[in-house]
Amino acid sequence: MTLKEVKGRWTCQNCGYEFSAMLGDDEIPDKCPACINRQERQAMIFTQCQNCGKVNKKFKPLEEVKDLLLRIAPGEIVPAGECLECGALVHQIEAPITVQDNGGKTFDRYTVTIHSYVFTMSHNANSPQGVNLFAGEKGYLPPCTDPEIEPEDWPEGLKKGIESRIEFF
Repeated sequence: MTLKEVKGRWTCQNCGYEFSAMLGDDEIPDKCPACINRQERQAMIFTQCQNCGKVNKKFKPLEEVKDLLLRIAPGEIVPAGECLECGALVHQIEAPITVQDNGGKTFDRYTVTIHSYVFTMSHNANSPQGVNLFAGEKGYLPPCTDPEIEPEDWPEGLKKGIESRIEFF
């Protein structure tokens, strides 16, 4: 990511995002905030295949799908890409990830549900001193009543723990 300054406004050469720093050079970030947010959102995208029904994080990007216009009907929602298993088109689905926080009552304070799988994690889930354990499948465990927290409130260590678990889907 390259940031370029023109007349007090900074522009990301990668995505075109513009911003200004009113208080001085110490306000200029090292990396473009829009690109960072896009990368984080991309890491949480799940797709579902129209043919085999598989929910997956990995898929062939739309730019690489051959004969796309022959494979979709007018007015149809544009797919996210192509299934790596069967080659059918895949559509983005809501990220089936929820995080609930018990407020620090236990060291494994976060209950993370990815699709139908439940994990208990700490704020430093991938650290040797952290917690990142499979608890079971939703429906076989008592329901968690802790409040759900939004992705922007997830600690960085928890996000890394979630990403490490997503790789297996």
